[in-house]
Order: sequence, then structure tokens, then C-alpha cells
Amino acid sequence: MKTGTLITWYEKEKRSLPWREKTDPYAIWISEIMLQQTRVDQVIGYYLRFMEHFPSIAELARASEDQVLKLWQGLGYYSRARNIHKTAKILHFERKDRFPSQRMELVKLPGIGDYTSGAIASIAFDEKVPAIDGNVQRVIARFQGVSLPINTTEGAKKVKEYVEAILPDSHCGTFNQALMELGALICKPTSPLCRECPLQHTCYAFQHHQTADLPVKIKRTKYRHRYFHYLVILQQSHTYLHHRNNPKDIWYHLYEFPLMETEAPASPEQILASLTTQHPSMGKQITLVQKTPEVVHTLSHQKIHAQFFILQTRHTPSAENHWIKVNINNLDDYPTHVLTQRFLHRHGLSLLPPHKHP
Repeated sequence: MKTGTLITWYEKEKRSLPWREKTDPYAIWISEIMLQQTRVDQVIGYYLRFMEHFPSIAELARASEDQVLKLWQGLGYYSRARNIHKTAKILHFERKDRFPSQRMELVKLPGIGDYTSGAIASIAFDEKVPAIDGNVQRVIARFQGVSLPINTTEGAKKVKEYVEAILPDSHCGTFNQALMELGALICKPTSPLCRECPLQHTCYAFQHHQTADLPVKIKRTKYRHRYFHYLVILQQSHTYLHHRNNPKDIWYHLYEFPLMETEAPASPEQILASLTTQHPSMGKQITLVQKTPEVVHTLSHQKIHAQFFILQTRHTPSAENHWIKVNINNLDDYPTHVLTQRFLHRHGLSLLPPHKHP
């Protein structure tokens, strides 16, 4: 691969993105974490807002986790935000806001793996290390004709060995970004723009008409199906939220309406009966106002089948439930996951029926 040709193409064709305006490791780190599993066009707005609120490591480190999660709301994969907060505290309180300049030290920080450490080290500090994301894997698999599945240890190792062999001695960060940009703009997963590619004349897949066959991947996604029944309990101008507190489950530390999870679909009658059994203090003083249609939310290895049951009561739930009483107009103050956000957006203030005095 002619690295000079690729870098020349990149300097001419690269997108103007806010995190490319400088080689500040803090900005590079935040952008790279946000870009994991998320489209560039979606990230830009979040990145700008995040940097406006937390322009430095110190300000991020001093923020509460809820503040960080609230700004992250909508990006998903919330463990990224929690790890960002943990790393900011380490950098601020233990390293006086200084980033490690070497990949081998960066990778020790929470949430910074092989790819992100390589990106920060090469772009911010010009260390001669690769930064291999999905775009780079695809480019190299096609360019070199890698027949091994790239989502296996052997296939990933093959790609990494090739990239390490062609890394330039200087401007390594620019080269890494050029490879990623080529994958994003030209060497796309489907319908690649091979005629516009600066590497077409030496690309194995293009020369052998195999762009549709490469890269090779093993399909192994098996979804776990979960059935979530959210209880939107209305009590005059208030409702209740629950704080997810299982660090091994999805949406850790986010807020949602009280949840009843079942192993299979459940009817409103079953949910109400279960509610009465689990929370006897509420008795039969609950009225079902509305049940929303089921929505299916797909995560990397789970399918969440979710329904919201809008319930009305004059009875105050027991403190043993650990539910938080919230004014209906203040729900936006709490960091919530996408299912809750969509529900609130659809219903707005019409969520609360007109109150009738007894």
C-alpha cells in the first residue's frame, strides 16, 4: 500500500469534523468514545454539547455521574459515559489532568481499549501504533484479500500485522485517520465506490471482483428476549421513577418507570395481578388508564419487548419499593434510557389525565 497516496487523498477529501480541528488528547478521546457504535452525523451535536459543558478534564471530573449521563442521553451504550467519568477522575486527581502519551499506558484507563488507545496515542502524540476500527478492518481485508473472518482472533491478528507493517515513521495519526476515512467514505460495507478509491489499482478485492465477498464475517448473534412492563403510576401531578442499580445489566444508573420483567408476554390482567401480589400495600386502588402497543428495541445481544401501562391511583406506594416520587413536569431532569425518552416524547404533558376531585 502506498501510504503517501492515501495521505494525499485524505488531506484533500477528509470531512470537516469538530474534533479534527486540533490534536488535543481530551477532544480526541471524547470523540472516539462517542463514535463507538454511533454514526458520525449523530455524534457531532452530542460532542459539541458535551465539550461546551465539560471543556476540560477537570470540569468533567468534578461533575456528578447523573450530569454526565444526562448529557449522554440518547447516545446509548451508557457504560461508555460511566467509564469516561471514571477516567476523567483518574486523570484529574491522580495525574494532574495529564494524559499518558503512550498506548501501553492509555489502555490501562477505564473504557480505553486497543483501538481508542491507538487513536489517541497516534493522533495526539504521533506514536507509531495502529488504530484499527471496523472501517480499517474492512479496507485491509479487501485490499489484501484476507480470507479469514475479521471477527475472529486469527482474522483480526492478520489485519493488525499488516497495518503495523505499513505504518509510516511519522504522521502516523494522519495515516490512521486516512485509513478510517477511506472506509467511511469509499470502502463502504455495501456498494463501495471503488472507481473513486486512490488504492483501486493495487486492491485485491477490486482487481478480483470480490468486493461483495470481503470482508468475511462469522454470523453468531443470538438474541436474548426480555419482556419489560413499565408501570407509569400517576398520582395527581406526580409519578414514580426507579433507579436501575444492577451494574451487570443494561442501562445501569439510569432512571425509568417502575419495571416488571417477565419471561414471556403478559396481559394487563396478569400485570395488575402481579402488581397487587408484589406490592400488596397498593391493593386494588389502581386503575388501568391505557396500555401502549408493544415496541421491540434491539440491542447488541438482546431484544427488549416493552409495554407501558399507564395507571392511576390515589394511594401512595410503600417506601419499600424504593421508587422516587417525581413531579410530572420535572421528568426531563433525570437521565433516562431510550424507551423512556420515546414514551415521554410521544405523550408529553398529555400523559397526565385531567384530575377529578372526589
